[in-house]
Amino acid sequence: MNENDNVQQNTAKKKKGAVNIDQLTGLPLMRSYWNLVAEKIESNPVCSTMMSVNILNFQYFNKWYGRDKGDALLAELGKYFQQLCHDHDMIAGYMGNDYFSVFFKEDADLVDALIESVKLIVGRYMTDPLFRPVWGGYKYTDGDTTDAIDMYDYTIMAIGKCYIYSYADINWFSEGMARDLATTVDLMPRIQRAMANNEFTIYLQPKCQIVDGRIVGAEALVRWITADGEMISPGKFISFLEKNGYITQLDQHVWEITCQTIRHWMDTGLPVVPVSINVSRIDIQNMDVVRILTEMVHKYQIPVSTLEIEITESAYVENEGVVKETEEALKRNGFKIIIDDFGSGYSSLNMLKDVDADVLKLDMRFLDFSNGNRGRGINIIYSIIDMARQIDLPIIVEGIETLEQIELLSMMGCEYVQGYYFYQPMSIESFETLISDKNNVTTSNIHKRKMTRSYLQDITAYFWKVAEVNPWTGEYHFIKKSEVKDGIMSPRPQTIEDYSKRYVETGMVHQSDSDAFIHETSIVATQLQIAKNQHRRRVHLRCMKDGRYVWITFECIVPNVFSKSNPWVLYTWKIADTDVAARQDTMNLIDKTCKTILKMDGYTGMCEIIQIDSEEENLGYHISKHFDTWNHNIIDNHLIHPEELQAYKKFTDVKHMTERLALSDNPLRFQYRRMVGDIYRWVCMTVSRSLDYTDEHPILMVMVQYINYLYEPYSPEEFSETDSVKSLLNNLVFAAHINITNETFISAQDLATVEFATGVASDTNYMVGVRRLVKELVLPEFKEAYMAFMNREWLLEKFGEGHTSLFFEHQRLVDGVPKWHLTFLVLYRDKKTGHIMGTEYVYNIDSQKRIELELKASVAASEN
Repeated sequence: MNENDNVQQNTAKKKKGAVNIDQLTGLPLMRSYWNLVAEKIESNPVCSTMMSVNILNFQYFNKWYGRDKGDALLAELGKYFQQLCHDHDMIAGYMGNDYFSVFFKEDADLVDALIESVKLIVGRYMTDPLFRPVWGGYKYTDGDTTDAIDMYDYTIMAIGKCYIYSYADINWFSEGMARDLATTVDLMPRIQRAMANNEFTIYLQPKCQIVDGRIVGAEALVRWITADGEMISPGKFISFLEKNGYITQLDQHVWEITCQTIRHWMDTGLPVVPVSINVSRIDIQNMDVVRILTEMVHKYQIPVSTLEIEITESAYVENEGVVKETEEALKRNGFKIIIDDFGSGYSSLNMLKDVDADVLKLDMRFLDFSNGNRGRGINIIYSIIDMARQIDLPIIVEGIETLEQIELLSMMGCEYVQGYYFYQPMSIESFETLISDKNNVTTSNIHKRKMTRSYLQDITAYFWKVAEVNPWTGEYHFIKKSEVKDGIMSPRPQTIEDYSKRYVETGMVHQSDSDAFIHETSIVATQLQIAKNQHRRRVHLRCMKDGRYVWITFECIVPNVFSKSNPWVLYTWKIADTDVAARQDTMNLIDKTCKTILKMDGYTGMCEIIQIDSEEENLGYHISKHFDTWNHNIIDNHLIHPEELQAYKKFTDVKHMTERLALSDNPLRFQYRRMVGDIYRWVCMTVSRSLDYTDEHPILMVMVQYINYLYEPYSPEEFSETDSVKSLLNNLVFAAHINITNETFISAQDLATVEFATGVASDTNYMVGVRRLVKELVLPEFKEAYMAFMNREWLLEKFGEGHTSLFFEHQRLVDGVPKWHLTFLVLYRDKKTGHIMGTEYVYNIDSQKRIELELKASVAASEN
């Protein structure tokens, strides 16, 4: 080996066994490299350069292309650095993973050569810019006392700046980085002592209802208050902790204090409002956030609904996969998710389709208008609020400081805000004093009103407008609202009744329908509907749309999930006559369920065939233009079951149908068996007035449809205790199964002692039991009506007319006290025997009925 050979090899010879060589790259390993650099500085302390290189995202390269290819790249880089060590006075080392470091006498040309050569080598293996070499450098000067290890650390720190701030190939360690490092050295011990001395605490900033400023929640914000009372601004230590990864320790401390505070409220009887905590991208990457938060909730025994999670929008953008996975796990454990700083990123609108957040927190920077962009900013806010409303995603706007901002947001329909206009962040003690006055607090419907996405999509697709309404308080929230004039009501009406009055006053409802609109949208009308257990209530009236009055159907719907804890009903507006999509859906439904549809002149019997099935078409029935001809063809081909044939002939007499419909607009129905293929199937013929019907020209609609699903045979095992209706409806008193055709009692379940005492189920003839029940329990004013309701002939007549469910309200004695009951009777035909069967359910509706009667009395009194 000549005198120009590599210095590190000479050193290795002199200190046999002191240099550990990596087998793959052929270069000294980290500690050996540091020793060689230290010896070089000691022997020849001249101006020198240390450069370290890392290949971005190398771990993904190994996963995508295989470790063998990754190892081949590292080996080639090792050979290149070995060659440099032969050709130049250089020391090179392999530092582990995909990190290399070199130390050499200051040479600007060699710096450039290193950068370009390594880039070419990496490029032969990786063409994707995702994988690129980045360098960090440190310049050693005469008199510098920095040792080899610190120099290497500085190069790694410089590489970190490349990740964050630029796409430069190299970043040099600078005085600014040195100051940051000094700050770290000074601040870190202070933070550790502050943690130990409980100098870090939380301040709470209320989240408020915009209409009255009442508190619906709070956000926990960290504060550092030193032992001498100095408050250190979060801006001085948060970013530092984030850079160094110590933010996770502080965040856990904040979460713990928040849980302790909520527990204290529960123990002392203070109102408990949900408090949100901040979870950063660094938290999610560096610790098991879901496990830690779940354990804290269990440790302090607080409802999971009281601890809400705020995740910044930027976290989703920067590391979507990991954050999305954490979000899903948090929601599975019951936590509510708030997207913080929404609007500050570059993919805000696009990200909403992929995240399952419960609330958006809109960045107040949208409201910081300059003279030049005010109009554009307002349009952006309105678009975001409207878009969120369409998918039922509530919004809180933070950073609100002025009355102008409040008025603007109120006009746009925003319901919740956070900011100095109402409250600054405050100590826990000050917040507790505030909420101890219950007039300052209200129960929020931010989460309670939130429904499933698919349900909302169905709702908004079929209705012109949809609002959620609390029938006890009058609070409301529009899920869908399309017209411009409606959208700019300012100030926003506080209750749904205020909204309705304003709607009428602005001419949005036809004058003739104004009173009906005011009444139907009142909370009294909705309370009556709830008391009657009425699922839907509707009225047709005219509203202004596109400059003209059109007929709409207003409907109040009480959802199945309605309860005291979820007291929200739906108010819907739907175009009555011009909704083409709805009509098309109706025609599709008719096409699938109706076998035959005819439009018939009630005087002449002439028909227009609207729909006919393929079987009838093959038999040539479509050629007939007269109902009697069509009907006789069906009879003559023996398509009607013999047991129903005579009744069928009587029902289908054209003159008889026309006369009956002249007396009432209620449809006529007849259920019978008809041959389909080679078996009889149950069908129903419905005859009703056409929209073209007049007394002078009675046009009728005749429809035949399959209804075999109504006639399921009774099986005793279907009514086992485990499957009893009582398990679904707590107010069910008892259920009985009867054969109406032969007037026999089949079975019963959940009969109370009093029913057995009166012998309701003691005889095979169910009318014997009915008479005993009426004699012993039913109040005198209901006895005659109850007997008529259970009369066999009347029930058979009703079933023949197409009625499959009947109900009757009455009072009967329970422990000697009159109680309101509802008898609900389901009628069906047994498929095997053809007998008319009935399932009788008896419910105790006393509390609901008394509420209804009280409300009616209240309405009558107010009208008088």
